[in-house]
Amino acid sequence: TRANEIIAQSAQLFRKKGFHATSIRDIGRAVGITSAALYYHFNNKEEILVAIIRQSAELLHREVASAMAIATNPWQQVQAALRAHLRACIKHQNFALVLIFEARHLPPTSRPKINEQRDAYKKLWMDLLQHAQREGYIAPNINLNLLRLLTFGALNQVITWYHPTGSYQLDQIADSLLTFISQG
Repeated sequence: TRANEIIAQSAQLFRKKGFHATSIRDIGRAVGITSAALYYHFNNKEEILVAIIRQSAELLHREVASAMAIATNPWQQVQAALRAHLRACIKHQNFALVLIFEARHLPPTSRPKINEQRDAYKKLWMDLLQHAQREGYIAPNINLNLLRLLTFGALNQVITWYHPTGSYQLDQIADSLLTFISQG
């Protein structure tokens, strides 16, 4: 649909130029419509940012949950979740980078719904890590909330340096992080 095209082009522009440096005119030009026609789909640039963030969060949650559902034990679920998060971020780089770096520009009225999505994703991971810890895959003295935050930081930073023809493949990166989690 035209709205999805606007969202995708806006994500690319917000990634390249930043939210504030991107104008409605820039978005209209990228999509091939006038600024006035763009307002038919979205009331303002902030509404487009909200749509990008929501779509990105939904996609990430869905892909990680689907990958976890296939795994047979908690440790394999952690591995599947790490791999899926990383793959989703790389596959949808524009969306992931906007989610990571431009979400601070969300209007206050949109934050509760976005925070609800963020909290649901956080809960998915905390439940996973707690289960893995109860089953002995993660040492009992590990602070799981800090582990989750460090894991997200590491995974999300990969998008800034990863290249498909580089020295490391995505699963190799995720599996190395899994080794760091289990062995320090």
